Formats: sequence, C-alpha cells, structure tokens
Amino acid sequence: MSRRKLMQWGLGVLVVAAVGLGLAAMLGTSYPPLSAFEDEPAVETGVAEPVEGTDLSRVTLQPEAVEHLGVKTAPVAVATIAGHQALTMPYQALFYDPSGETWAYAVVGDRVYLRQHVTVQTVSGDTVVLSEGPKAGTEVVVQGVDELYGTEVGVEEE
Repeated sequence: MSRRKLMQWGLGVLVVAAVGLGLAAMLGTSYPPLSAFEDEPAVETGVAEPVEGTDLSRVTLQPEAVEHLGVKTAPVAVATIAGHQALTMPYQALFYDPSGETWAYAVVGDRVYLRQHVTVQTVSGDTVVLSEGPKAGTEVVVQGVDELYGTEVGVEEE
C-alpha cells in the first residue's frame, strides 16, 4: 500500500472515530439510558369496580390520573333538529367497543365514570345526534376516553 493511501486510510479512521466519539458523548449526555426507565414502578391510573347485574364497571381515577390523562368533559345537550328535540353530545365523547357498539363515559361522581350505551341517529361535524343516551345535562368525557376504557377492561400501559 502506498504511503499516500495509508495516510488517507488513517485519516479516514480518525475522522470516523472522532465523529463516533462526539456522537456517543452527545447522546450520552442528552438522553438517559433505557435502564433509567425500566425500574420505575407502574403508576395505578384507577380502579374498575363491577356494576352488579351488568357487564360494566365503574371507573374511579386517582386524582393525579385525571390531570395526567387530561380528562375533560362536556354536557349532553338538547337541540332542535328538523323540528324535533334531540339529545346531542360532542363527537369526541363517542367511542366504539371492539364489537362495534357505541358508548360514552358519563361522569357519575367525583373522578368516577360509567360507560353508557348510546344510539347514534346522525353525526353532523363535531356533533353526534342521539336517539338514546344519557339525559340532557349529563357530563360526558371528551378527552381521556380510551384510557378510561383501558382501565375498565384491564388494559395496562406498557
């Protein structure tokens, strides 16, 4: 190998090593190692208690979970549609279970939620018109619905 080729190869090795060391130093100080996350205890989001005579569970969230999940609610309302009174709720409150049934989580106490079956008549933009559902004025969850369902049916975060 010529002296020039040897110097080019040596210089290339030095550049790659310097870039690698710089990148390793940058990543090592910017991000904690994965082991820092592996030993953290799981935080209990809430508790699901079966409702007697049904296949539903009442979900009670820990105070920190309400804040962490960003749970927000909105009231079921009454609107006049095509000359008739109808119940309405925000589209964000509507969810489908794995079998395709439609539901909403109603607030039934302080940090306590219960899944209620709803029958959708129509969807108009961000509003769901119901033919059956919680009575007008009932607060329904519009943010945090998936987490409530996961807590109710026993799906945990990984």
